[in-house]
Amino acid sequence: NKVAMRAVLSPSLDSSLNALISVQVSVIDPEEGNTTSEKFRSKFSRVVEKLLKKAIKDRIDSSPSNPFGELEELGSLLASIDWMVETIEDVARIGGGPEELLTPSTSMTRHLLLELVSCNHREVRETVEDLGNDVKFIEPLLRGCEQELGLQPPPPVVVPSSSGDSSFRQRLEALKRQRESNGN
Repeated sequence: NKVAMRAVLSPSLDSSLNALISVQVSVIDPEEGNTTSEKFRSKFSRVVEKLLKKAIKDRIDSSPSNPFGELEELGSLLASIDWMVETIEDVARIGGGPEELLTPSTSMTRHLLLELVSCNHREVRETVEDLGNDVKFIEPLLRGCEQELGLQPPPPVVVPSSSGDSSFRQRLEALKRQRESNGN
């Protein structure tokens, strides 16, 4: 509980949200050496979910026009969300946890992404596209959030590539140049 509370009270929004995701993953992932009972882990998972929802609500209450304006690394947060979705799918696939353990994690992930998309859809979508194959599990959840909010994903950005094996950094630079040229 102490780690979760520190995560919520952290001065950085990025740190708070990433820490809560990390705590939740460590609670549900059987490979993390969880020796505590599933009942305790399920209860703690619900506590972490409530802390995240409270942190988001406080953010929205304190800055309704731009609750996530202080996010410095949206890509890092989306990669963390992707990691949690991957962990949830892995745990469900191997039967590593009961429904009561995974439901708060699934709800927490959906709630956070839904709020991010509702506040800044285009930036979230572009960042996921920029990350490309570095985030493989978030796309279905993102599409579900877009659908729930009645949003359409923006048209895909064509990335010029001199070879079929361009690095992530090169693709990111090409996207930035293309956006800059489209903005002028």
